Amino acid sequence: MNVFHWHIVDDQSFPYDSRIYPEMSKKGAYDETHTYSQGDIADILEFARQRGIRVMAEFDSPERRLTAAIETYMHIKLIVKADTIVEVWKDPYPEEMARVTKLGYRTLLSTCWYLNLISYGSDWRVQLKMTQEELDATNLQINKVTNESLEATRRMLNHTSETQEIGVKTLTKLAEQEEQLDNIHLGLKRLSGEMTKAEDNMSQLEKCCGLCVCPWNRKFRFKSSTPYPPVKHSNNQQKVTTMEPVARTTVPTVSGGYITKITKDAREDEMDDNLQQVHMHLGALKNMAVDMGTTLDRQNVKIEEITDQAEDKIERLKIGNKRLNKIENNA
Repeated sequence: MNVFHWHIVDDQSFPYDSRIYPEMSKKGAYDETHTYSQGDIADILEFARQRGIRVMAEFDSPERRLTAAIETYMHIKLIVKADTIVEVWKDPYPEEMARVTKLGYRTLLSTCWYLNLISYGSDWRVQLKMTQEELDATNLQINKVTNESLEATRRMLNHTSETQEIGVKTLTKLAEQEEQLDNIHLGLKRLSGEMTKAEDNMSQLEKCCGLCVCPWNRKFRFKSSTPYPPVKHSNNQQKVTTMEPVARTTVPTVSGGYITKITKDAREDEMDDNLQQVHMHLGALKNMAVDMGTTLDRQNVKIEEITDQAEDKIERLKIGNKRLNKIENNA
């Protein structure tokens, strides 16, 4: 055999010197010399490793001597890692097996092989009491959990796939909206040129004898170096603040898979593939969010520029109308 089943805690004491819960050995061991230090444990593991022996440590929960030590950590919630193998050796073990496998843990059943009595003869037949029906019930529970997990990954994949499609459509709409904003911006630029021509024509009409502008007809003329004058915003109007560029995400491929395989069948392969696709979708969605934020920020700046130009055109139209009215009255 190449497995050392180490009952590291198997008496009315707690000799394991824990770095996280030191009071367990201080209050639970027989004394300070009857403990396994971290160095002792490392030596045993290294000794076993060199000889190809796998160490499986078992922690029992003794009674009387550990009462004070256990009470010290009663408020701490035990967190069991997802890859933990849970050994079940208590009765009624069918219910306990169902509870553990439902949580998704790999399980080692020891109850029906746990001999509490030492005697001679064929008493093992009484102890080995697990029936085929009970084995089948355990397998059914494992299959049920596996099927539920598979359906969960399928739903996750569908949700992320649908969300990614919505993101693509949103980016397409934003691109169309930006094109419309560019067209509006170009239209206002052309309008500004036409208004400049009209203002030049009015200046010709205002000249004395058609040669020079009368002093009382001198009007403000927009500088040609700027397409429109700056517009003053009121205090309740907030200027758009450009966003800092956000780095795009490169989604790495996870090596070793996303799940710990228990049944080792096609369902677990599909779960792993589904989670890989979900991982890729989430990375793509993050990049889409970055693109959307950058696009919206750029469009907000364009909208502000268009608003400023529109206000400029309105002001120029008002001035132009006054000039035309005056020219008509003087005609």
